[in-house]
Amino acid sequence: MLDVGREADTFDACWGRIEKRVALTSELRASHANSGSLPVAPHERRQHPRFYFWRRAILEQGGRQFAGFTRDLSKAGIRLLSPVQLFPCDETHVILESGQTFRVSIRRCLRLADDCYECGAEFFASQPSWP
Repeated sequence: MLDVGREADTFDACWGRIEKRVALTSELRASHANSGSLPVAPHERRQHPRFYFWRRAILEQGGRQFAGFTRDLSKAGIRLLSPVQLFPCDETHVILESGQTFRVSIRRCLRLADDCYECGAEFFASQPSWP
């Protein structure tokens, strides 16, 4: 795993070496500039509000690394963009450019395009909560 104490240049070097990368659709690229809280749908069952959180992320699972993105987060979970399908209950390590790392459990995964999967994940309870 990437050393948490390293600077962004280490993240950039690792990011650059990863072959399997998420392929963002034009719609996703356009939404990249969004900030603040996400709108709440009338039928929303979530317990915590979500906030846009676009960041490059290295996803580690089963000894493999993928170049992905975070899309938004709440106190309980995070939405990720992955180049590969991740399955419910899979444990995944997420590493951010800041060096922050955390474990999540995948809850859902939806294929948006070739090499682009949107995954909802929950933080493990033993970690500090966000935001």
